Amino acid sequence: MEMDTSVVVALAVLVVVISKIGKIVKNVVWDPYMTCRHFRKQGVPYIPYSPLVGNVAEIGRITADVRSKPLPFPAAHQADHVASYVLPHYHHWKNIHGNNPLTPSNFIIA
Repeated sequence: MEMDTSVVVALAVLVVVISKIGKIVKNVVWDPYMTCRHFRKQGVPYIPYSPLVGNVAEIGRITADVRSKPLPFPAAHQADHVASYVLPHYHHWKNIHGNNPLTPSNFIIA
């Protein structure tokens, strides 16, 4: 008994599609859930995350709040203050969760 070629191709496509769906579910749902759980077990307050949108609403709210106020003139020439104006969510989360050596403000060259 010989399998038809179309059945073999259909099975191969099904395996690839299921594999891709599994990777998407892992990246969008499972990894963020496990990260939240890991930090919660250690007693670290973690930023709430919702799949597909992430923290976009919170980032937008923080950015709008910071940019509604003008940047003070003396601070406009200091790289630390400009970084907190350009990336206010990193500055806000750093104040809440502590210093992270990999924040983008450490890589901005003035």
